[in-house]
Amino acid sequence: MAKKQRRTKLVPVNSTSIHHVGYDRDTQRLLLDYEGGRLYEYFDVPDELYVRLLNATSIGRFVNYAIKPHYHYKEIQRRPAWVEE
Repeated sequence: MAKKQRRTKLVPVNSTSIHHVGYDRDTQRLLLDYEGGRLYEYFDVPDELYVRLLNATSIGRFVNYAIKPHYHYKEIQRRPAWVEE
């Protein structure tokens, strides 16, 4: 029997550039839902970095300096299957 994939809820954040974030601990994928509706999926992001993101004084600045330069990402057109609608 196939294992059912756990779905992740998006978390609203206090940021002028990012509306919501989501994280799948099993696959270490991070989803950022930006102002204007753009979605980006980041790969191989460690759990501890996700926790630091949620606790950052400036989420946008944290993404720009601690995530974007170090992790592969792609813009996506719709929320992935692992994220609850």
